[in-house]
Amino acid sequence: MNEGLRKAMLGRMKALSVKIAALNTTADELVRSAILLDGEPIAQTLLGRAQRRRVQVLVMQGRLAALRERYDTRFRPMP
Repeated sequence: MNEGLRKAMLGRMKALSVKIAALNTTADELVRSAILLDGEPIAQTLLGRAQRRRVQVLVMQGRLAALRERYDTRFRPMP
């Protein structure tokens, strides 16, 4: 097995997981701010930014799932 590749894949999975969590947290905060500013023009802008982050999360979750599948195929022993 290629230990360097295994570690790189694990590192990438970790980085994607951290980024996903950060984007979700940011989106949550943007929504909370928009609620507090209800009726203000900026509220819609904040909701739009939150929505874009949620879409980024979905894309990254797909990448993470694909990477996990490749990792499992390559490094997990078959029963």
